Amino acid sequence: MRLHTFAAFSVLLFALQGAFGQTKLPIYVQSQGTDVVGKGVAFSLREAIRRSASYELADDEAETVLHVGVISVEAETGRSSVISFVGSATVAPCGDRHLFLHRLLKVGLGRADEAGKQILVDLDDAWAAAKREMKRRHDEDKCEGGSTLK
Repeated sequence: MRLHTFAAFSVLLFALQGAFGQTKLPIYVQSQGTDVVGKGVAFSLREAIRRSASYELADDEAETVLHVGVISVEAETGRSSVISFVGSATVAPCGDRHLFLHRLLKVGLGRADEAGKQILVDLDDAWAAAKREMKRRHDEDKCEGGSTLK
């Protein structure tokens, strides 16, 4: 039920964006980790999304197509963290979850802001390629017979 509602919302979202010229796509950012560097990277990513001309930060995952998960683990006490970030999307109208990016970084305290900004650049590049691939799969499969992911 939730998947159907989300798929319908996603189609409506894209239609409204086209009709009203809205170009910003909402991204939900979920971060896990209590280390200082990881928190700094997640904060920087959220701020980069807020300043973006293409994306806007969403407060509720249920209202988004794009989801970014950031997990951090302290590598050296107070000095660096290992950051894993994953970009995934729910493909409307098929409703599939599609992983479009995963990276693992080691980030030092002095580079947290830069890393957060770079994550958005990487996500944007990967999202552009993923949209083309998802459209191709949708056009081929027409979402019939289950999942479009193979």
